[in-house]
Amino acid sequence: MHDFAGNHKTIDALDRIIAFGKENGYVFRKITEETEMVTHDVNN
Repeated sequence: MHDFAGNHKTIDALDRIIAFGKENGYVFRKITEETEMVTHDVNN
């Protein structure tokens, strides 16, 4: 997901992406100060 001016593809697809996630067991919650930070390494 990229956020930049004129990027309507992401905006147009977001509702379908969220619906797909919910249909497949994903849960979406808002990020707060208490939300645990998740990081990853790049392996290349």
